[in-house]
Amino acid sequence: MISLKWMTTLLALGMTLSVTAETQRTVFTVENQFPRWEQIEVGAVYNFRERATGFTSADIYEISPYIRYGFREHIALQLNVPYVEVDPTFGPSNSGIGDVSLTIQLRAYEDIFGYPYFIPHLTVTFPTGDEDKGLGAGDATVKAGISYGDKIYNHLSYVIDGSYRIRPDNDNQFIFSLSVLWHVSPQLDFIFEARYQDEGDFDEGDVLLFLGGMIYDWTENLQMGVHAGTGSSGDTDAIAQIRFSYTF
Repeated sequence: MISLKWMTTLLALGMTLSVTAETQRTVFTVENQFPRWEQIEVGAVYNFRERATGFTSADIYEISPYIRYGFREHIALQLNVPYVEVDPTFGPSNSGIGDVSLTIQLRAYEDIFGYPYFIPHLTVTFPTGDEDKGLGAGDATVKAGISYGDKIYNHLSYVIDGSYRIRPDNDNQFIFSLSVLWHVSPQLDFIFEARYQDEGDFDEGDVLLFLGGMIYDWTENLQMGVHAGTGSSGDTDAIAQIRFSYTF
């Protein structure tokens, strides 16, 4: 397993840095939370996934440092560089760099009050992870989508996302996601999310994931997110995520 020292070190680093953050709070969709022009956001995401396929299973641990940059007032760029460890039930464990991804997000429309909004987004994932060791997909992929968000009353908002992933050596995928946020206070949010992913392969079956979590702002700059969930179909039994981010 990836050592917990990673998370301790990253949290300590964030606490030593000390401009109001607008960090993404959702996992499956893209929310209208953008860094300002030339503002930088750094962070790390720790992901856990329990995968079961037939008679085999594996625990997948991933720590993904990232940097997000306000390229323009309504444009954000994000680079993720994951480190992955695959621990199968049978056989040796493998670890190393996963598939690096580059994302561009565009706030194409925003109402004067912030809701509703439309955010097209594009993610290119590069085959930097070793496919034979289970660390990467083995091919470059492109995912394009658009998120629509609006607010219900003062303390409830939602985001709907429709995306399409292009995979050169596999069937392409339609992905539909929903995020619902309960804004308890300026510092605390609870989130429920769901995702349907069309695998396109009859043997694999489609994927349906559910995720719940909370977001807490320790300061105006430092944010933490904790999420956990499960899959009701597909090969994912359990998923979890812990994220720390800092904006300066």
